[in-house]
Amino acid sequence: MKHFFSAFVVLSSFLLCGCGSLHEYNYPPQDAKQVYFSNVPLFSDPVTVVTLRDKRPSMQEDEFGTVFLSLIPAWPYGYSVNTQPEHGAFFNSAKGFRFNAGRDLTMSVKQSLEHSRMFKQVKFSRDMRDVTTRLVLTGDIESTEYVGRIWSYGISVFCPGLWVLGLPVGNFTNHLAFTLKLLDTKTGKVLWTYKVDDSGSRVFGLYYNYGRDFDDYSPLMLKAMNKALGRLESDIRLEQDKFGVTRSPL
Repeated sequence: MKHFFSAFVVLSSFLLCGCGSLHEYNYPPQDAKQVYFSNVPLFSDPVTVVTLRDKRPSMQEDEFGTVFLSLIPAWPYGYSVNTQPEHGAFFNSAKGFRFNAGRDLTMSVKQSLEHSRMFKQVKFSRDMRDVTTRLVLTGDIESTEYVGRIWSYGISVFCPGLWVLGLPVGNFTNHLAFTLKLLDTKTGKVLWTYKVDDSGSRVFGLYYNYGRDFDDYSPLMLKAMNKALGRLESDIRLEQDKFGVTRSPL
């Protein structure tokens, strides 16, 4: 029993100490299919993207010790939670996550909006006080939670033998939640809101998906922005007077 426990500790430590690669958030993801409306901007109005506010839970609410629940006989798994994964130290199979939520997600919004050709010009500002356009797209980041699970199959310290044979070591889930708001700076009104709440999960083992703990954040953002911009274009088209925009001449 002592030898099996030692094997579990060594192999689990290898995984949880992040012996995989350091992952970096990149947007758009490779081979991305982004919303693109027209060669000519749909509307002749400019818009400014202002940095999204970070409203995620603090790191103090993270859990890591619960991963050792997998040591309890007949208990099937242990888990860890990171509410701000860029600051986390323990992940299933990755060394770390190079990510700045406010900056990276805001730049993703700007990039998608520019690519869509919805507005004539897309500007960026870190602060509402520096905005010179009537229309502003901003919002709040509610979650980029990472959850990692280690599966022990209820056999506690004996599970590494199953991992070596190819059974899954566990899984990781990337959660993305944020709200976008289109504001009219002249009237102070919120013209449009759009909420995103989505997640992606991958099963991993010693021979597959190892080190891909954060691979779903960028595709989730792409999916969210494609849907958001499609909805925004449709809503403006149906209620153009409400938004006060001018359609570009053909």
